[in-house]
Amino acid sequence: MEKEEVWIVKGERSLYLLNHLLESKKGNTLLSSSTSTIAAVNKLVSKSKRNRKRRRRRNKKIANENNKSVSNSKRNRKRRRRRNKKIANEKNEENRTKSNKGNKSRQQVNNSENTRQTTHTRNIRKTATPQDTNKVTKTKIEKQVAIITDMMKRLTITETEKQLTITETEK
Repeated sequence: MEKEEVWIVKGERSLYLLNHLLESKKGNTLLSSSTSTIAAVNKLVSKSKRNRKRRRRRNKKIANENNKSVSNSKRNRKRRRRRNKKIANEKNEENRTKSNKGNKSRQQVNNSENTRQTTHTRNIRKTATPQDTNKVTKTKIEKQVAIITDMMKRLTITETEKQLTITETEK
């Protein structure tokens, strides 16, 4: 009965600590006086709890300090973005007012937007309508399915008690 008492002390943590104690004393006279072992374990548990709390508090503090700096940089980023948008809008307005060059500049803006994507997607966007791209993916999938079904036909699976063998028969 005494042994059980010790194991139930304070959940999983105490069990882990008890194991450590057992390892350190190699189980000599650890469980003989159960009250003293319980006291020892509780002491260890409370110490580890204190340390955990201390660590948590310290981490919170650090996190708060970091957050302050992050929020500042966020604010600056937003400001920069707003400023850049304003400048871009003003430039666009100037370009629109120039009657002949207006269209050209707008085309340049569009081209610059397209260059952000890879050439592959850009080409698809220019040439194919959305329906076409769907068709392409459909045929791709159909091909893959055909390949897989073909492979499945060629494979023969034999299962014995000890092993599972998969053999591929050639066309």
